[in-house]
Amino acid sequence: MWTNPELKRAQVNRWTSIYMNAFETYCFPWDHNSRHAAHVGSVAPSGFDRQSGGRERIEAAVFFFSLLDCCMFIFLSAYFIITLFDLECDYINARSCCSKLSKWVIPELIGHTIVTVIMLVSLPWFIFLLNLPVATWNIYCMILALIND
Repeated sequence: MWTNPELKRAQVNRWTSIYMNAFETYCFPWDHNSRHAAHVGSVAPSGFDRQSGGRERIEAAVFFFSLLDCCMFIFLSAYFIITLFDLECDYINARSCCSKLSKWVIPELIGHTIVTVIMLVSLPWFIFLLNLPVATWNIYCMILALIND
């Protein structure tokens, strides 16, 4: 197909460059403009360039903390299900089940509230609006539990 090895190398480099640019644009949209601004000759938006500060780092930290928080919630949900299954099978009594589960309710509430407040401060509005009803419901249930005791 290619008779000239330099032409083959140039074509492969061209296609590799196209695929890598598409990959970087899709996977790292905040980084694409600032990295290639010198090549294009345009100026990257002020929120996306590396000299403007750490907005990307803040968003990465928020989403990393949210990921850890979600992992904690998944672990707690599995723990709750296992404990309730033990209660159903009469391996433990109701008092010990309540004591095991009650000590994890407040850390769960605090973790979800912290993530929601951090998202409010760091401004990913859509994700904040998704978390707000759940956090509000958790706080409402905790207040009702405290009032009824």
